[in-house]
Amino acid sequence: MAHARVLADRPFEQGSRDLTEQILARILPTWSSLGRTDFGAPADPVGALRHPQHGPIATLRVQAQVISARAKAAASGIAAPHAPSFPAYLASLLAHFLSPDGDPGLARVVLANGRVFDAGRCLDDHAWMLRALADSYVATQSRDILLVADLILEFLDSHLASESIGYFEDNQGGGGHRQASHAHLLDAVLTLHGATGSSVYLARAASLFELFRYHLLERDSLNIGETFDRNWRAAPTSGEPTYRTASIAQWVVLLQRYHRAANDDQALDLMRMLGLRMLAQRNEHGMLVNAVGASGVVRDASMNMRDQLLLCEALRTLAASDGRRGSELQRLEAHITRLFIDPAPKGCWCESVEANGESRGEPISIETLSMLFDHVARARTAQTAVERPTRVMHAA
Repeated sequence: MAHARVLADRPFEQGSRDLTEQILARILPTWSSLGRTDFGAPADPVGALRHPQHGPIATLRVQAQVISARAKAAASGIAAPHAPSFPAYLASLLAHFLSPDGDPGLARVVLANGRVFDAGRCLDDHAWMLRALADSYVATQSRDILLVADLILEFLDSHLASESIGYFEDNQGGGGHRQASHAHLLDAVLTLHGATGSSVYLARAASLFELFRYHLLERDSLNIGETFDRNWRAAPTSGEPTYRTASIAQWVVLLQRYHRAANDDQALDLMRMLGLRMLAQRNEHGMLVNAVGASGVVRDASMNMRDQLLLCEALRTLAASDGRRGSELQRLEAHITRLFIDPAPKGCWCESVEANGESRGEPISIETLSMLFDHVARARTAQTAVERPTRVMHAA
């Protein structure tokens, strides 16, 4: 857990070292190797805190995020490739998570000894694993990885698909939908398409784009809903609904990637409108607050590390058509370094800070680690998507 010093006594605008250099020098060495379970998968250091009586545990989402980070590091040259190790590692991992109880799909949590702790099947977990598989394919070009990806997609279609469009969040009978899970799924599918060129993955991306247009996005306000009932009505809340500003940043990037893949001008138009909405919602330091109301009034002025990394990616996307955004990105990265990395012990970062820059003391997240690696990879390649190969790989 990283605790930051209060930054109010120092000039907020003071420059700092490059964010990418800080990640490489202060964070990557600490997290290049994680503790392992008996079957070779990285242990979940955060999840273990929630279940101390069970010792080290392996959480599917954490496994996927670690695999994605390592594959990104290998493919972009941040770390040594060791490509042959990825298929073997995935085989060992899937042997413990894939249908361990005889039911299809990937279990949510497995203990260090390989015994299933939580047999639930979650859409977001599977979306993260799909992204990890896509990143691993880029690093290895192993077609066996694509077979596993297609197996997971078949599971989603057979067991989590809703009656109309999209997917339910899990197989526990709640019947709800979440925007974030479908955004992660579109991210994974676009990565698979970018890595293979397969029209099958592009068709799935098109369906998720339609879901966004007609259900997730409120066209009049350009707000993006977070939770919905089984009929895609916005889930009721007490008081005024709140919206995560980072969701807009994430969809700016996704829409641009989908436009590049499908040449769909509707996606480009929506990306531009949402980009203006996102820029208008930044605070006085050019950063994203945690939540706003329907009219844009700030409801939670705290700032999360992951949200600012999403904003970096969105600014890089917008910079492709507006050169002014490049300087804004540099200032934002300096602020991130100063607020979230400089005050933390080496190897750690601050997950969330108050409006005045004081850490909220939240435990560090492996999802943030994956995004930090992804930030470095994108900065190094100056791309927002994996380039499409000249050949088309088969996808079921």
